[in-house]
Amino acid sequence: MGGSSTAGRDMSARAGEGSPATAPTLPCIQFNSDDLPPDLRFTYFRQAMSVTFDVSLHDTPEADFSLQARIWRLGRIMINSRRCAAGLRMERLPRQAKIDGIDHYVLVLMHDGGLVGDAAGVPIVAPAGSVVVLDLAHPMTALAPPNASVSYTVPQDELEGLLPVNCPLHGMVVEGAAGGLLADYLGSLERRLPYITQEEAPHIERGTYGLIAACVAPTRERLERASSQVTASLRQEVRRAVDEKLSDPDLSPEGVADATGLSRTALYTLLEHDGGVAAFIRRRRLRAAGRALSDPAERRRVSDIAFACGFKSEAHFSRAFRQEFSATPSDVRSIAGTPSSIRRPSLPNLAEQYQRWIREQDD
Repeated sequence: MGGSSTAGRDMSARAGEGSPATAPTLPCIQFNSDDLPPDLRFTYFRQAMSVTFDVSLHDTPEADFSLQARIWRLGRIMINSRRCAAGLRMERLPRQAKIDGIDHYVLVLMHDGGLVGDAAGVPIVAPAGSVVVLDLAHPMTALAPPNASVSYTVPQDELEGLLPVNCPLHGMVVEGAAGGLLADYLGSLERRLPYITQEEAPHIERGTYGLIAACVAPTRERLERASSQVTASLRQEVRRAVDEKLSDPDLSPEGVADATGLSRTALYTLLEHDGGVAAFIRRRRLRAAGRALSDPAERRRVSDIAFACGFKSEAHFSRAFRQEFSATPSDVRSIAGTPSSIRRPSLPNLAEQYQRWIREQDD
């Protein structure tokens, strides 16, 4: 994994072998911490990662922190190829996992070094050469020594229809022949990212989802796949219909049924485990508000965010928010902070670029 002479450069890689010189390639952010002032190197990296993880140094002085990374976008997949000369502790805190609405899967291939930790009660022991799967909808803690790795951040909705129902992935270290195949593929794809054109990207993206699903889904649950695909597709359609009308305070189960073409009975059955249609709508409203409040770049007042998410009063919103997240909207906003606190005029804002890419995966 290489670095760059300019920290936080947002660019398209040059076409390489097998690609026409004029073919547009994948967007890429390149980052080298050594290009930053020593007092900002770790702080800058930590701020960029805060959209998903709370990162701290482990057995490494801050003055010795060094990291080079390339971050690519392959459709809705974000790929972070990096070499870090520091030990890191990474946490996905329960409150953050519940509030920010980021529920992607992250597949981490450890080239060297390793990863140990806990994924909501599941022990993680991922040696060099292995692939570990993390579910950002749940908390986790992990320690990594100085290492080289590549991580693939994948929206859950892209895999839902390919995986069995309730397939437990958080903390899974993919083993056996399937694990070797997945590691080989992810490593090979990483090496070829600079040469993939935007025309080729959709086909490679779809193939990547299929291979991931084939390697991580337990064989004994394969028979459930067909029914899960239908269920996942319907849930995605309901989610889209709700999100499109989220600002409408009068959105009702009947309105969702009309928008999706489902009968009320089918809709209620589909969302039974979510507590019903009204509870599903309410949770989507709260998650949208939580994402906005946890975004340091969001400048709207709490009341404006509440109304934009379909709540009829700020008081009702605050009560519902506290009930759902055990925190007030003001608590979340204060934790989010502002990215400008470490910004200097000469520094590119990698943190905002990286965080924008993560959030755009839900679009």
